[in-house]
Amino acid sequence: MFTQTNEITFKLPSWISDYTKEIDTLKDINDRALFVIEASRQNILNKTGGPFAAAVFEKDSGALIALGVNLVTSQGLSTLHAEIVALEIAENKLHTYDLSGNEKIEYELVSSCEPCAMCFGAIPWSGVKRVITCAKDEDARAELALKIEVLKSLMKLKELKPKRF
Repeated sequence: MFTQTNEITFKLPSWISDYTKEIDTLKDINDRALFVIEASRQNILNKTGGPFAAAVFEKDSGALIALGVNLVTSQGLSTLHAEIVALEIAENKLHTYDLSGNEKIEYELVSSCEPCAMCFGAIPWSGVKRVITCAKDEDARAELALKIEVLKSLMKLKELKPKRF
């Protein structure tokens, strides 16, 4: 007999609380970008997901609303890309599904990498007014391909069997 799941939840990695506790406002766009890039690095170092992060900020003030990281592998849900996670957290925190609903405050999404097709489709529906990306998709793919080739070379040197990527 078929049984439908009535709830889907996900948990943010515990390191995010420590990483964000000193951050209130990042006025400079470069600081926002560096904040997101470092979060993507922390996600890898802490083995809590893929090398991607995104954050929702108040566009003019730079107030941090939400930080999301890629949770696909750690949570086992293919849609938990950093941009989606950041948008969902912001919407939950602000009690709205429409981040364009406030006439006084505009929101922006800062992403460590150019959004994929799924995220690119979701962003306009969220209502954010601006998207800033820290890397182009082809740059991220080239970096990943290089790291995979280096890893394969090291595995050959150590005569290890490669694990599934």
